[in-house]
Amino acid sequence: MTNPYRKRRGPWIDLTLIGAIGFLGAIIVFLTFLSDDPIFPHSDKTSAKEHTITEEASKFPGIKIVTDRSDNKKMPYTIQYPLTEYEAFNIEVTAYIERSKQYYINMMRLQQETKKLTGDLTITVETFEHDHYYSFVLTNNMILNADEKQTTVETFLIDYETGGLIDIRALLNKDLESLKTFAAHIQSEMLKNPAYKEYVLEKELAFATEPKWRLFKHFALKNDSLFIYFDEGEVTKPEAGIPVVEIPLSFINPLLASD
Repeated sequence: MTNPYRKRRGPWIDLTLIGAIGFLGAIIVFLTFLSDDPIFPHSDKTSAKEHTITEEASKFPGIKIVTDRSDNKKMPYTIQYPLTEYEAFNIEVTAYIERSKQYYINMMRLQQETKKLTGDLTITVETFEHDHYYSFVLTNNMILNADEKQTTVETFLIDYETGGLIDIRALLNKDLESLKTFAAHIQSEMLKNPAYKEYVLEKELAFATEPKWRLFKHFALKNDSLFIYFDEGEVTKPEAGIPVVEIPLSFINPLLASD
């Protein structure tokens, strides 16, 4: 039975709906062009195109330097790190780089609502050769905003003949008495160094130089000396920069492991 009250929708209604949809689409396109940020954010896959990775040979045989650079204006970074023919070493280095980069990116994402972002991440690498050892010193300068900045150091010492990573236990033959002597000497050298006289934080220095293996992770062999590194602000006021203690190998040879 036909319902006498039912009426067919007029063609003008269809035209009105089509016009409204077109008008909304035009607004979306217009707002997209006005904004620095797209209304529909790019996926991580698209964002990955904003950084470039290059490799180049260094002046040290078998060592390549990788440069990972991002031009993303919200979270720019320039990262350098070494690669060798030894997989175990490469895994250690790239794991550190990935942790640093992801921490920086995650912290910057938390600040996306900030109108003016001032973040930056720069990791540089220095390479030193001593006999058949290579030392790599990575300086990590991270800026999260105008108030949060930090400079830290990560080091790697590798026996290039074997590919083995060397830690402080190996250098001191896993001898605790040698570690105690070593730690006391580092503390003494820091305290009498005139470059740090106005900046030393004595309590922090005492804590950082306790005879514990885990506290002496950052060091390098170069120019017949062992260099011990501390992070910025760890044992001195931040304005002192990265504190470094140089210990001649001739002085500490009795403590070093036999080669």
